[in-house]
Amino acid sequence: MIMGLMNASQNTGSTTEDLDFAITMDSPLQDKLDLLQKDINPGATIQGTYPYTFADETKPVEFTFTDKLFSLDDPIAKEEITIE
Repeated sequence: MIMGLMNASQNTGSTTEDLDFAITMDSPLQDKLDLLQKDINPGATIQGTYPYTFADETKPVEFTFTDKLFSLDDPIAKEEITIE
């Protein structure tokens, strides 16, 4: 579901790359990755993580959020995160 509502991309200078989900093995965040495969109870919240493969580890990642039901393809929010 998240793939239909959020896009992650990086401007590398010459191009803008859409980022793909990464496959992780033996991640220090494995417990948060595992939560994404579980059903969340009504009224409950969790903290999970989605791993991505970066196009350039020195460039920020921009997340664009959409709601195709109400805003078609127009973004409803954007957030830029610097990779540390």
